[in-house]
Amino acid sequence: MTQPEQTDQDNNKNHSQLIHPATAYRDIMLGLLVMLAWAGNTIVIKFITFELTPFTALSIRLAIACICFLPFLRWPGKAKFLLIAQITLFMAILHWGSLIWAIDKLDASMAAILMQTQVIFAVIIGRFFFAEKFGWRTGVGILAGITGIAILVGLPQNPPALAGVLGMIFSMITIAISYARMKGLKDISPLNYMAHMHLIALLPVTALAFLLEAPLQTNWEAINYTTLIPALLYQVIIVSAAHMLWQRLMTRNAMSGLPNLTLLLPVLGVTMAVIFLGEKITGTMIAGGLVTMIGVGIVMIRKQKRIEN
Repeated sequence: MTQPEQTDQDNNKNHSQLIHPATAYRDIMLGLLVMLAWAGNTIVIKFITFELTPFTALSIRLAIACICFLPFLRWPGKAKFLLIAQITLFMAILHWGSLIWAIDKLDASMAAILMQTQVIFAVIIGRFFFAEKFGWRTGVGILAGITGIAILVGLPQNPPALAGVLGMIFSMITIAISYARMKGLKDISPLNYMAHMHLIALLPVTALAFLLEAPLQTNWEAINYTTLIPALLYQVIIVSAAHMLWQRLMTRNAMSGLPNLTLLLPVLGVTMAVIFLGEKITGTMIAGGLVTMIGVGIVMIRKQKRIEN
């Protein structure tokens, strides 16, 4: 074990020992709010795709975010700027782009379940690209997660669009890579980071919109702006705030606590899809979702135990 790794683990233990019970309870409540915001984002994206094509919608979201975060833009230095550019490629361009593209082709409930696989892909990427080893229990979790996906995709009488499933898997792989690159990003304010990421991503995503879609031919008069504008603002403000809040919560809580809240995401996402979109939940979806969640839970718990030991 390297000295930095030992220091990080000691810090996690110190946080878990020093944090006041009232503060811990408050952080759990705040963590639940973050889960609600993230689960709601899947529903919001679905509403956005009802009004606009995926990359056109994403480019508008980025433009609005640039207006909001540009006042906080500060030059971080060449090395940090290049690292932010790499993170932006995987997070804001590849992940966000493929996410909205995939959700356009899937039910929101199916997307909410598949999004949990990012935990599994993060472990696989760590194994092949960063030589991070894992034991047989984690391997069982990974196998269970993949089995759950197979049930979701292969067994229903009306299987989901394969392109949407593959797009969602690609989206989860790219966000796992972006999280791995974030390990090296330090000493930059969240608002400055957000400003750089949205600004860097705006031109490539807009180019993709013109290359793959026809934004100038959009019938802007037919759009329901009472739905579209709040949905875009939700992504820019609520989702961004949730990410920044989650980062702060993770710095002062033990790894064995808050990360487990993410297991609620598919439950919350599916529930919201039923309430707000009227989607139907099948037995196959429940079975596949449970198997996937069990696999993700095993991987997450084993990963947390490695960090804290």
